[in-house]
Amino acid sequence: MSNSSGKDLEMGTLDEKSPQPGSGVTATRGIGLNGQQIYVPSGYTPEFRVGSNGTIITHDPVLSASAPALIDFINLQASTPPVPTISVSGTHTETRTESYTTTVNGQTQFRTRTVTVTITDFSCSYTLHKEVEAGLGYAIEGVARAAIYSQGEWDLAFRGGNKKAKTASTDVAEMTREERKRLEDDWKARKMRGMPPFVHPASLTDISCDIAAYGPNPPRQFESNYKPARLFQGHFIDLVEDHSIAPFNLPPFWSRYQPILAERNARRDEIDQVARDYCASAKGMKELHVKKGTYGWDWVKLEEDITRIVRATGYNNSIHFSKSTPEKCDIRIRPDSVTGKIFSARWYWKALLWLVLVYPILLIIEYFVGAKFTSIRVAFPLCRWRALPLFPGAPPPCNEAEAAAIAAPLGGNYRWPKVAQLPTDGTWVYMVGLQEEEWIQSVEGKLRNAVTMRQKGVDLG
Repeated sequence: MSNSSGKDLEMGTLDEKSPQPGSGVTATRGIGLNGQQIYVPSGYTPEFRVGSNGTIITHDPVLSASAPALIDFINLQASTPPVPTISVSGTHTETRTESYTTTVNGQTQFRTRTVTVTITDFSCSYTLHKEVEAGLGYAIEGVARAAIYSQGEWDLAFRGGNKKAKTASTDVAEMTREERKRLEDDWKARKMRGMPPFVHPASLTDISCDIAAYGPNPPRQFESNYKPARLFQGHFIDLVEDHSIAPFNLPPFWSRYQPILAERNARRDEIDQVARDYCASAKGMKELHVKKGTYGWDWVKLEEDITRIVRATGYNNSIHFSKSTPEKCDIRIRPDSVTGKIFSARWYWKALLWLVLVYPILLIIEYFVGAKFTSIRVAFPLCRWRALPLFPGAPPPCNEAEAAAIAAPLGGNYRWPKVAQLPTDGTWVYMVGLQEEEWIQSVEGKLRNAVTMRQKGVDLG
Protein backbone atom coordinates (compact mmCIF):
# COMPACT_ATOMS: atom_id res chain seq x y z
CA MET A 1 0.00 0.00 0.00
CA SER A 2 1.38 3.38 -0.91
CA ASN A 3 0.26 6.94 -1.09
CA SER A 4 1.65 9.56 -3.41
CA SER A 5 0.90 13.14 -4.26
CA GLY A 6 -0.17 14.50 -7.59
CA LYS A 7 1.92 17.61 -7.00
CA ASP A 8 5.48 17.81 -8.20
CA LEU A 9 8.28 18.52 -5.76
CA GLU A 10 10.50 21.36 -6.79
CA MET A 11 14.18 20.94 -6.02
CA GLY A 12 16.95 23.38 -6.70
CA THR A 13 19.09 26.12 -5.27
CA LEU A 14 17.79 29.18 -3.52
CA ASP A 15 18.25 31.39 -6.60
CA GLU A 16 16.93 28.96 -9.19
CA LYS A 17 13.66 27.49 -8.00
CA SER A 18 12.67 29.25 -4.81
CA PRO A 19 9.08 30.56 -4.69
CA GLN A 20 8.99 34.21 -5.68
CA PRO A 21 7.19 36.83 -3.57
CA GLY A 22 3.65 37.36 -4.79
CA SER A 23 3.62 34.10 -6.75
CA GLY A 24 0.98 32.57 -4.47
CA VAL A 25 3.13 29.48 -3.85
CA THR A 26 3.77 28.61 -0.22
CA ALA A 27 6.50 26.20 0.68
CA THR A 28 8.77 25.07 3.46
CA ARG A 29 12.49 24.76 2.98
CA GLY A 30 14.91 21.95 3.79
CA ILE A 31 18.44 20.89 2.94
CA GLY A 32 18.96 17.77 0.85
CA LEU A 33 21.76 15.25 1.34
CA ASN A 34 23.61 16.81 -1.56
CA GLY A 35 23.42 20.28 0.00
CA GLN A 36 20.68 21.57 -2.32
CA GLN A 37 17.68 23.52 -1.11
CA ILE A 38 14.44 21.52 -1.13
CA TYR A 39 11.10 23.30 -1.33
CA VAL A 40 7.95 21.48 -0.31
CA PRO A 41 4.73 22.87 -1.81
CA SER A 42 1.80 23.18 0.58
CA GLY A 43 -0.33 20.04 0.58
CA TYR A 44 2.50 17.79 -0.52
CA THR A 45 1.77 14.15 0.43
CA PRO A 46 4.81 11.91 0.90
CA GLU A 47 4.89 8.39 -0.47
CA PHE A 48 4.68 5.54 2.02
CA ARG A 49 3.58 1.94 2.37
CA VAL A 50 2.03 -0.05 5.20
CA GLY A 51 3.85 -3.17 6.36
CA SER A 52 2.19 -6.45 7.25
CA ASN A 53 2.14 -5.55 10.96
CA GLY A 54 0.71 -2.08 10.35
CA THR A 55 4.01 -0.21 10.41
CA ILE A 56 4.17 2.93 8.24
CA ILE A 57 7.33 2.78 6.09
CA THR A 58 8.54 5.63 3.92
CA HIS A 59 11.65 6.55 1.93
CA ASP A 60 10.32 9.85 0.61
CA PRO A 61 13.39 12.12 0.15
CA VAL A 62 11.46 15.15 1.38
CA LEU A 63 11.00 13.66 4.85
CA SER A 64 14.75 13.15 5.25
CA ALA A 65 15.46 16.77 4.30
CA SER A 66 12.59 18.98 5.46
CA ALA A 67 11.89 19.03 9.20
CA PRO A 68 8.47 20.79 8.84
CA ALA A 69 7.32 18.20 6.29
CA LEU A 70 8.61 15.42 8.55
CA ILE A 71 6.68 16.76 11.55
CA ASP A 72 3.49 17.14 9.48
CA PHE A 73 3.84 13.52 8.33
CA ILE A 74 4.32 12.26 11.89
CA ASN A 75 1.31 14.24 13.13
CA LEU A 76 -0.82 12.78 10.34
CA GLN A 77 0.23 9.16 10.83
CA ALA A 78 0.14 9.38 14.63
CA SER A 79 -3.66 9.38 14.58
CA THR A 80 -3.81 5.59 14.12
CA PRO A 81 -3.68 4.00 17.58
CA PRO A 82 -2.04 0.74 18.57
CA VAL A 83 -4.59 -1.81 19.77
CA PRO A 84 -3.43 -4.05 22.64
CA THR A 85 -4.75 -7.59 22.99
CA ILE A 86 -5.14 -9.24 26.39
CA SER A 87 -4.75 -13.03 26.48
CA VAL A 88 -5.51 -15.33 29.40
CA SER A 89 -5.01 -19.09 29.46
CA GLY A 90 -4.66 -21.96 31.91
CA THR A 91 -2.42 -24.97 31.45
CA HIS A 92 -1.23 -28.08 33.23
CA THR A 93 1.49 -30.59 32.48
CA GLU A 94 1.13 -34.32 32.04
CA THR A 95 3.79 -37.01 32.05
CA ARG A 96 3.20 -39.65 29.40
CA THR A 97 4.92 -42.84 28.38
CA GLU A 98 5.42 -43.26 24.66
CA SER A 99 6.40 -46.39 22.75
CA TYR A 100 8.68 -46.24 19.76
CA THR A 101 10.77 -48.57 17.62
CA THR A 102 14.45 -48.45 16.79
CA THR A 103 16.77 -50.63 14.75
CA VAL A 104 19.89 -52.03 16.42
CA ASN A 105 22.24 -54.32 14.43
CA GLY A 106 19.50 -54.92 11.90
CA GLN A 107 16.94 -55.88 14.54
CA THR A 108 13.82 -53.89 15.40
CA GLN A 109 13.43 -53.18 19.08
CA PHE A 110 10.50 -51.70 20.97
CA ARG A 111 11.34 -49.11 23.60
CA THR A 112 9.54 -46.61 25.80
CA ARG A 113 10.32 -43.08 26.90
CA THR A 114 8.77 -40.59 29.27
CA VAL A 115 7.76 -37.15 27.96
CA THR A 116 6.17 -34.15 29.62
CA VAL A 117 3.51 -32.29 27.60
CA THR A 118 1.65 -29.05 28.33
CA ILE A 119 -2.13 -29.22 28.03
CA THR A 120 -4.19 -26.06 27.58
CA ASP A 121 -7.29 -26.13 29.75
CA PHE A 122 -8.84 -22.85 28.62
CA SER A 123 -7.85 -19.77 26.62
CA CYS A 124 -9.50 -16.45 25.92
CA SER A 125 -8.54 -13.05 24.58
CA TYR A 126 -9.84 -9.52 24.23
CA THR A 127 -8.81 -6.78 21.79
CA LEU A 128 -9.09 -3.28 23.25
CA HIS A 129 -10.51 -1.48 20.18
CA LYS A 130 -13.40 0.25 21.99
CA GLU A 131 -11.33 0.97 25.08
CA VAL A 132 -8.63 2.86 23.15
CA GLU A 133 -11.28 4.92 21.36
CA ALA A 134 -13.09 5.66 24.62
CA GLY A 135 -9.85 6.61 26.36
CA LEU A 136 -9.04 9.23 23.75
CA GLY A 137 -12.45 10.88 24.13
CA TYR A 138 -13.14 14.35 22.79
CA ALA A 139 -11.40 17.69 23.11
CA ILE A 140 -12.92 21.17 23.16
CA GLU A 141 -12.04 21.77 19.52
CA GLY A 142 -13.14 18.29 18.35
CA VAL A 143 -11.75 14.78 18.50
CA ALA A 144 -8.83 14.50 20.90
CA ARG A 145 -5.43 13.29 19.74
CA ALA A 146 -2.57 11.25 21.07
CA ALA A 147 0.25 12.95 22.93
CA ILE A 148 3.34 13.24 20.72
CA TYR A 149 6.47 13.80 22.76
CA SER A 150 10.22 13.34 22.88
CA GLN A 151 11.51 11.03 25.58
CA GLY A 152 12.95 12.92 28.52
CA GLU A 153 16.35 12.50 30.08
CA TRP A 154 14.85 9.96 32.51
CA ASP A 155 14.52 7.46 29.60
CA LEU A 156 17.08 5.86 27.32
CA ALA A 157 16.65 6.20 23.56
CA PHE A 158 18.67 6.39 20.36
CA ARG A 159 19.27 10.11 19.84
CA GLY A 160 21.41 10.11 16.71
CA GLY A 161 24.07 7.63 17.78
CA ASN A 162 24.52 3.88 17.79
CA LYS A 163 23.75 3.46 21.50
CA LYS A 164 20.90 4.55 23.72
CA ALA A 165 21.49 7.70 25.75
CA LYS A 166 19.64 10.08 28.05
CA THR A 167 20.23 13.17 25.89
CA ALA A 168 21.64 13.85 22.45
CA SER A 169 24.85 15.18 24.04
CA THR A 170 25.25 12.38 26.59
CA ASP A 171 28.47 10.45 26.37
CA VAL A 172 27.41 6.82 26.61
CA ALA A 173 30.78 5.93 28.08
CA GLU A 174 29.96 8.09 31.11
CA MET A 175 26.98 5.88 31.99
CA THR A 176 27.73 2.75 33.95
CA ARG A 177 26.04 -0.56 33.25
CA GLU A 178 24.22 -0.29 36.58
CA GLU A 179 22.86 3.14 35.69
CA ARG A 180 21.62 1.96 32.31
CA LYS A 181 19.95 -1.07 33.86
CA ARG A 182 18.31 1.09 36.52
CA LEU A 183 16.86 3.45 33.90
CA GLU A 184 15.56 0.55 31.82
CA ASP A 185 14.03 -1.18 34.85
CA ASP A 186 12.38 2.06 35.98
CA TRP A 187 10.94 2.57 32.50
CA LYS A 188 9.52 -0.98 32.41
CA ALA A 189 8.02 -0.55 35.89
CA ARG A 190 6.28 2.72 34.91
CA LYS A 191 4.98 1.12 31.72
CA MET A 192 3.54 -1.88 33.58
CA ARG A 193 1.85 0.48 36.05
CA GLY A 194 0.25 2.47 33.21
CA MET A 195 2.02 5.73 34.00
CA PRO A 196 1.99 8.51 31.34
CA PRO A 197 5.41 8.27 29.64
CA PHE A 198 5.64 11.98 28.82
CA VAL A 199 5.42 13.07 32.48
CA HIS A 200 8.51 13.51 34.63
CA PRO A 201 8.81 10.60 37.10
CA ALA A 202 8.96 13.08 39.98
CA SER A 203 5.35 14.04 39.18
CA LEU A 204 4.08 10.43 39.18
CA THR A 205 2.76 10.67 42.71
CA ASP A 206 -0.81 10.94 43.90
CA ILE A 207 -2.08 14.45 44.48
CA SER A 208 -3.01 13.64 48.08
CA CYS A 209 0.63 12.72 48.78
CA ASP A 210 1.69 16.02 47.21
CA ILE A 211 -0.53 17.98 49.60
CA ALA A 212 0.75 16.02 52.57
CA ALA A 213 4.35 16.84 51.60
CA TYR A 214 4.11 20.53 50.64
CA GLY A 215 0.61 21.76 51.44
CA PRO A 216 -1.68 23.50 48.92
CA ASN A 217 1.18 25.79 47.77
CA PRO A 218 4.82 24.64 47.47
CA PRO A 219 7.57 26.70 49.15
CA ARG A 220 8.90 29.47 46.93
CA GLN A 221 12.37 27.92 46.77
CA PHE A 222 10.87 24.88 45.00
CA GLU A 223 8.98 26.82 42.31
CA SER A 224 11.82 26.67 39.74
CA ASN A 225 12.22 22.90 39.78
CA TYR A 226 9.13 21.67 41.61
CA LYS A 227 7.24 18.80 39.95
CA PRO A 228 3.56 18.79 41.00
CA ALA A 229 1.76 15.48 41.40
CA ARG A 230 -0.06 14.37 38.23
CA LEU A 231 -2.02 11.41 39.61
CA PHE A 232 -5.36 11.27 41.40
CA GLN A 233 -6.73 7.97 42.74
CA GLY A 234 -3.99 6.24 40.80
CA HIS A 235 -4.78 7.75 37.37
CA PHE A 236 -3.32 10.59 35.31
CA ILE A 237 -4.85 14.07 35.61
CA ASP A 238 -4.85 15.84 32.25
CA LEU A 239 -4.77 19.34 33.75
CA VAL A 240 -3.30 21.18 30.75
CA GLU A 241 -5.05 19.31 27.91
CA ASP A 242 -2.11 17.16 26.83
CA HIS A 243 -4.42 15.43 24.34
CA SER A 244 -5.70 18.60 22.64
CA ILE A 245 -4.11 20.70 19.93
CA ALA A 246 -4.18 23.78 22.15
CA PRO A 247 -4.38 24.04 25.97
CA PHE A 248 -8.08 24.94 26.15
CA ASN A 249 -10.25 24.26 29.18
CA LEU A 250 -7.49 25.04 31.66
CA PRO A 251 -8.59 25.02 35.31
CA PRO A 252 -7.82 28.01 37.52
CA PHE A 253 -4.53 26.52 38.67
CA TRP A 254 -2.04 28.20 40.98
CA SER A 255 1.66 28.76 40.54
CA ARG A 256 2.18 25.11 41.43
CA TYR A 257 0.79 24.12 37.99
CA GLN A 258 2.93 26.48 35.95
CA PRO A 259 5.71 23.87 35.48
CA ILE A 260 3.14 21.52 33.91
CA LEU A 261 2.13 24.09 31.32
CA ALA A 262 5.79 24.90 30.66
CA GLU A 263 6.52 21.21 30.01
CA ARG A 264 3.57 21.03 27.61
CA ASN A 265 4.73 24.10 25.70
CA ALA A 266 8.31 22.80 25.51
CA ARG A 267 7.21 19.45 24.08
CA ARG A 268 6.73 20.77 20.56
CA ASP A 269 10.16 22.43 20.59
CA GLU A 270 11.74 19.14 21.62
CA ILE A 271 10.05 17.28 18.76
CA ASP A 272 11.13 20.00 16.32
CA GLN A 273 14.73 19.63 17.50
CA VAL A 274 14.73 15.85 16.94
CA ALA A 275 13.29 16.34 13.45
CA ARG A 276 15.93 18.95 12.64
CA ASP A 277 18.71 16.69 13.95
CA TYR A 278 17.50 13.82 11.78
CA CYS A 279 17.21 15.96 8.65
CA ALA A 280 20.58 17.62 9.29
CA SER A 281 22.36 14.28 9.61
CA ALA A 282 24.45 13.63 6.51
CA LYS A 283 24.70 9.90 7.21
CA GLY A 284 23.21 7.71 4.52
CA MET A 285 22.30 4.98 7.02
CA LYS A 286 19.93 6.90 9.26
CA GLU A 287 16.49 6.08 10.58
CA LEU A 288 13.76 7.83 12.52
CA HIS A 289 11.58 5.29 14.31
CA VAL A 290 8.43 6.67 15.95
CA LYS A 291 6.93 4.19 18.40
CA LYS A 292 3.35 4.17 19.66
CA GLY A 293 1.96 2.90 22.93
CA THR A 294 -0.87 3.14 25.42
CA TYR A 295 -1.00 4.12 29.07
CA GLY A 296 -3.58 4.47 31.81
CA TRP A 297 -4.10 0.87 32.96
CA ASP A 298 -2.16 -0.81 35.73
CA TRP A 299 -1.28 -4.12 34.06
CA VAL A 300 0.17 -5.55 37.26
CA LYS A 301 -3.09 -4.95 39.12
CA LEU A 302 -5.10 -6.20 36.14
CA GLU A 303 -3.20 -9.49 36.14
CA GLU A 304 -3.77 -9.87 39.87
CA ASP A 305 -7.53 -9.27 39.46
CA ILE A 306 -7.79 -11.78 36.60
CA THR A 307 -5.87 -14.36 38.62
CA ARG A 308 -8.21 -13.80 41.56
CA ILE A 309 -11.29 -14.35 39.36
CA VAL A 310 -9.88 -17.53 37.83
CA ARG A 311 -8.86 -18.93 41.23
CA ALA A 312 -12.35 -18.21 42.58
CA THR A 313 -13.74 -20.80 40.15
CA GLY A 314 -11.66 -23.52 41.79
CA TYR A 315 -9.01 -23.63 39.08
CA ASN A 316 -5.63 -24.43 40.65
CA ASN A 317 -3.36 -25.02 37.64
CA SER A 318 -0.99 -22.53 35.99
CA ILE A 319 -2.46 -19.23 34.79
CA HIS A 320 -0.85 -17.23 31.98
CA PHE A 321 -1.54 -13.54 31.34
CA SER A 322 -0.07 -11.51 28.49
CA LYS A 323 -0.56 -8.19 26.73
CA SER A 324 0.54 -7.82 23.13
CA THR A 325 0.16 -5.19 20.43
CA PRO A 326 0.02 -6.99 17.07
CA GLU A 327 -1.13 -3.87 15.23
CA LYS A 328 1.94 -1.79 15.97
CA CYS A 329 1.29 1.06 13.52
CA ASP A 330 4.78 2.42 14.20
CA ILE A 331 6.37 4.91 11.80
CA ARG A 332 9.76 4.31 10.17
CA ILE A 333 11.45 6.99 8.04
CA ARG A 334 14.64 6.20 6.12
CA PRO A 335 16.47 7.92 3.24
CA ASP A 336 15.71 7.05 -0.36
CA SER A 337 18.82 4.90 -0.76
CA VAL A 338 19.66 1.29 -1.55
CA THR A 339 20.67 0.52 2.03
CA GLY A 340 17.59 2.25 3.40
CA LYS A 341 15.32 0.14 1.23
CA ILE A 342 17.17 -3.04 2.19
CA PHE A 343 16.56 -2.34 5.88
CA SER A 344 12.87 -1.78 5.07
CA ALA A 345 12.57 -4.88 2.88
CA ARG A 346 10.10 -7.63 3.66
CA TRP A 347 11.24 -10.52 5.82
CA TYR A 348 11.82 -13.00 2.98
CA TRP A 349 14.19 -10.60 1.19
CA LYS A 350 16.05 -10.03 4.46
CA ALA A 351 16.33 -13.81 4.95
CA LEU A 352 17.79 -14.20 1.47
CA LEU A 353 20.28 -11.35 2.02
CA TRP A 354 21.20 -12.87 5.37
CA LEU A 355 22.08 -16.18 3.72
CA VAL A 356 24.47 -14.46 1.31
CA LEU A 357 25.94 -12.42 4.23
CA VAL A 358 24.88 -9.08 2.78
CA TYR A 359 22.45 -8.20 5.57
CA PRO A 360 24.76 -8.97 8.53
CA ILE A 361 27.55 -6.93 6.91
CA LEU A 362 25.17 -3.98 6.51
CA LEU A 363 24.14 -4.28 10.16
CA ILE A 364 27.79 -4.04 11.22
CA ILE A 365 28.36 -1.02 8.98
CA GLU A 366 25.19 0.64 10.30
CA TYR A 367 26.36 0.17 13.87
CA PHE A 368 29.56 2.13 13.26
CA VAL A 369 28.45 4.78 10.73
CA GLY A 370 24.66 4.88 11.07
CA ALA A 371 22.38 7.23 12.98
CA LYS A 372 19.28 6.10 14.86
CA PHE A 373 16.57 8.32 16.29
CA THR A 374 13.91 6.67 18.49
CA SER A 375 13.13 9.40 21.03
CA ILE A 376 9.87 10.58 19.41
CA ARG A 377 6.96 8.62 20.85
CA VAL A 378 3.16 8.67 20.63
CA ALA A 379 1.02 7.91 23.69
CA PHE A 380 -2.69 6.96 23.62
CA PRO A 381 -4.63 7.01 26.93
CA LEU A 382 -6.90 4.17 27.99
CA CYS A 383 -8.31 6.36 30.76
CA ARG A 384 -7.49 9.69 32.42
CA TRP A 385 -8.98 12.42 34.56
CA ARG A 386 -9.91 15.59 32.67
CA ALA A 387 -10.96 18.98 33.99
CA LEU A 388 -14.69 19.55 33.69
CA PRO A 389 -15.36 22.33 31.12
CA LEU A 390 -17.49 25.16 32.45
CA PHE A 391 -19.82 27.30 30.36
CA PRO A 392 -19.08 31.06 30.25
CA GLY A 393 -20.83 32.79 33.10
CA ALA A 394 -22.13 29.56 34.60
CA PRO A 395 -21.34 28.78 38.23
CA PRO A 396 -19.28 25.69 39.02
CA PRO A 397 -21.18 22.57 40.08
CA CYS A 398 -22.02 22.25 43.76
CA ASN A 399 -22.13 18.46 44.00
CA GLU A 400 -21.38 15.26 42.12
CA ALA A 401 -24.83 15.09 40.51
CA GLU A 402 -24.43 18.53 38.89
CA ALA A 403 -20.88 17.73 37.79
CA ALA A 404 -21.96 14.40 36.29
CA ALA A 405 -24.77 16.12 34.38
CA ILE A 406 -22.25 18.49 32.78
CA ALA A 407 -19.87 15.63 31.96
CA ALA A 408 -22.59 13.34 30.56
CA PRO A 409 -22.30 14.56 26.92
CA LEU A 410 -18.49 14.33 27.13
CA GLY A 411 -17.85 11.05 28.92
CA GLY A 412 -19.09 8.66 26.22
CA ASN A 413 -22.12 6.35 26.26
CA TYR A 414 -20.45 3.39 27.99
CA ARG A 415 -21.52 4.47 31.51
CA TRP A 416 -22.74 7.40 33.61
CA PRO A 417 -19.78 9.78 34.08
CA LYS A 418 -17.50 9.29 37.04
CA VAL A 419 -16.63 12.67 38.58
CA ALA A 420 -14.53 13.84 41.51
CA GLN A 421 -13.27 17.07 43.06
CA LEU A 422 -9.53 17.60 43.41
CA PRO A 423 -8.47 18.23 46.99
CA THR A 424 -6.00 20.94 45.91
CA ASP A 425 -8.09 23.72 44.36
CA GLY A 426 -11.56 22.17 44.19
CA THR A 427 -11.42 21.65 40.41
CA TRP A 428 -14.02 19.16 39.21
CA VAL A 429 -12.67 16.38 36.99
CA TYR A 430 -14.34 13.52 35.16
CA MET A 431 -13.01 10.18 34.00
CA VAL A 432 -12.43 9.77 30.27
CA GLY A 433 -12.38 6.12 29.23
CA LEU A 434 -12.90 2.91 31.18
CA GLN A 435 -10.79 2.06 34.21
CA GLU A 436 -9.31 -1.43 34.42
CA GLU A 437 -11.68 -2.49 37.21
CA GLU A 438 -14.66 -1.44 35.07
CA TRP A 439 -13.37 -3.53 32.19
CA ILE A 440 -12.86 -6.50 34.54
CA GLN A 441 -16.50 -6.27 35.63
CA SER A 442 -17.70 -6.27 32.01
CA VAL A 443 -15.84 -9.48 31.07
CA GLU A 444 -15.90 -11.33 34.40
CA GLY A 445 -18.92 -13.45 33.50
CA LYS A 446 -17.46 -14.67 30.21
CA LEU A 447 -14.09 -15.30 31.84
CA ARG A 448 -15.61 -17.42 34.60
CA ASN A 449 -17.64 -19.38 32.06
CA ALA A 450 -14.56 -20.03 29.89
CA VAL A 451 -12.69 -21.39 32.90
CA THR A 452 -15.46 -23.62 34.27
CA MET A 453 -16.47 -24.94 30.84
CA ARG A 454 -12.81 -25.40 29.77
CA GLN A 455 -13.39 -23.42 26.57
CA LYS A 456 -10.58 -22.52 24.19
CA GLY A 457 -10.26 -19.53 21.85
CA VAL A 458 -13.01 -17.54 23.58
CA ASP A 459 -13.42 -13.88 22.62
CA LEU A 460 -14.29 -11.94 25.77
CA GLY A 461 -15.66 -9.04 23.74
